[in-house]
Amino acid sequence: MSMRKCTRSNSEWSDELLFHTGEDFYNDVITSILEAHKSIYIEAHYFDEKYLGRKIVKALLSALERNIDVYLILDGVSPLSKKNSLLKKLLDIKGAHIRVFNPLPWRSLSLKNIVKLNQRTHKKLILVDKATAYVGSYNIDSRQLNFGKDAENWADCGVRVQGAPVKYMLKVFWDTWNFCNHPYRKLKPIESGPSNYPVRLNHHQSWRKFFLDDIIFKINQAKGKVWITNPYFVPDQRMKEALLNAHKRGVNVVILIPQKSDLKLFPLINFLFFKSLVTNGVKVFEYLPSILHTKNIIIDKWVMIGSSNLNSRSQKHDWELDIVLTKKESIHELEARFHNDLKKSKQVRLIRIFKKFGIIKTLASPLLLSSKYF
Repeated sequence: MSMRKCTRSNSEWSDELLFHTGEDFYNDVITSILEAHKSIYIEAHYFDEKYLGRKIVKALLSALERNIDVYLILDGVSPLSKKNSLLKKLLDIKGAHIRVFNPLPWRSLSLKNIVKLNQRTHKKLILVDKATAYVGSYNIDSRQLNFGKDAENWADCGVRVQGAPVKYMLKVFWDTWNFCNHPYRKLKPIESGPSNYPVRLNHHQSWRKFFLDDIIFKINQAKGKVWITNPYFVPDQRMKEALLNAHKRGVNVVILIPQKSDLKLFPLINFLFFKSLVTNGVKVFEYLPSILHTKNIIIDKWVMIGSSNLNSRSQKHDWELDIVLTKKESIHELEARFHNDLKKSKQVRLIRIFKKFGIIKTLASPLLLSSKYF
């Protein structure tokens, strides 16, 4: 990635730069941290203590030595959030401000803690100098790299942005920061931008409904294509019907999911939910090279990337952050990325799925076994 400086403009965005590998994404993040002048804010669902996590912490320690303000929000499942984390202790000593979102209640079980256990911050947000934001599906996880002992080269996507939406994401960060110390208070919605505002989050139930309704509305209005990349694809009935209706209208509906998953049962769960889509002609592809962790939606010329999965966890429990791309160059780039990922994928056929999971053919209906989609 050669572009480091961001040109100012009067547009909603002053910069929008996509990243398609963990190396490019985190090299840029670390460079920004090392060049920071005032502040660094990080909200991480997963922050490992292995190769990548150590590199990020080293850069943060350098920032602290330059008297840069460092604030970290760590989800309770993150290795760095644990009390025995050596890296966390080092950051504490050097003056980093750290809060944990819904710590896992290993020692203190109560009804309130059990209820909160299922609510996690799944956002991936890095803010530098209150001017630059990094969002997408990249965890701070060495498995997302393509080299080193722990590398697994997960397929992900992220974007660096500047402009007015960054100020809104700062409000999002501080809202979560305050929630960490008062997790049982009723959360008030942050004042949102207009309905077409590019930043999308779901801290509040009304937002969850609004943005899910908006995606389904866009699918129902699609004229050319609906391309979805999602690793944990479990659509609700409304979304399944919208996808099927779009296909019947002649829209090019394609779903891309991973063949391999970090959650061992998820390929079977995926199958149980998209079987009816494949049976009715919707094209579903499995990505072959590595674990696919990207969460992208392309509906005609509307494109969104971020942390949200298309399943009930994201729609009911996890806190997410997504962003709508606004530049034509970014949209074309993500379309090209989708085409390239399909070349590395294999289309799902029901007969292969039956064999893969040991489902006896005779249990399937004769209609399915004679289907042209096998």
